[in-house]
Amino acid sequence: MLERQTGDMNPALLIDACEGASLVDLADHCQAIALATPLMTALVSLQGGQLLQFTPTGHAPMLYRSPNAVYATGKAIRGGIPLCWPWFGAHPDDPSQPAHGVARLSPWTLQGLARIDDMFHVKLAGPDWHGLESSLDIVLGQGIDIRLATVNHSDQPRVVSAALHSYLAINDISTVSVRGVGGSRFDDKTTGESGHYHQDSQTFGNEVDRIVYTGRDLLLIDDSGERRLRIASSGSGSTVIWNPGAARCREIADLPDDGWQDFVCVETANAGSDRVELAPEENHLLTCRLRYEAG
Repeated sequence: MLERQTGDMNPALLIDACEGASLVDLADHCQAIALATPLMTALVSLQGGQLLQFTPTGHAPMLYRSPNAVYATGKAIRGGIPLCWPWFGAHPDDPSQPAHGVARLSPWTLQGLARIDDMFHVKLAGPDWHGLESSLDIVLGQGIDIRLATVNHSDQPRVVSAALHSYLAINDISTVSVRGVGGSRFDDKTTGESGHYHQDSQTFGNEVDRIVYTGRDLLLIDDSGERRLRIASSGSGSTVIWNPGAARCREIADLPDDGWQDFVCVETANAGSDRVELAPEENHLLTCRLRYEAG
């Protein structure tokens, strides 16, 4: 095991001391940790605490990152796994606050880096928002394990909503489905309607934006790419399924006009009515596990 804890040391020195890890510049004032082992390659941005890339050896990339993504202080990076925290969507009380919270807009600090055989463990410390403290653990080997932790250090109960906003790479949107949603209740953000799935799959074509109230494993199936990706979660009673479709995609500056065909988002979440209330000094863990499966 090769393990380094940052303490008061320069994170760049710690990264250099860990075999298979290096510090790279994405843009001015925007750095990332590049990781490589015989099992995989990956890229973790310190801006937003965001896993941007993960490719298991012998497989297609698991995550989509927009070629038009912006890398700048205070900007969200389009792709990978952005962190929505400590609220999902619009702020519940203050419309002047940024959509999806402050985590994806903030710099994160490397607190620990470990290599155990051919797996990496990355620990990051995120923003403190009015007494709510965030941290992130990412374990990378044959798949992705990512855990977002929240601790309420304030003296009042606090309500938190969040999402691990996974952009999952696909080969052909017309052959993609998300299986395992049958019977689940959903809130449809495009129509404002609520309902239940009568079938077991979500397919894509026009814009899809649904909060699906399930904590069950889901399976992303891309028939044309022979890709099957299992999405498992804990600490979550909701999953957000999103794809902008052609018309909405053309309105998003940091996506190519045809970018909607290259990804779907299946987000482990605490969203909608699945918000979490934390008592003082209580914590919550939101965890997602992503693994390719044989067809």
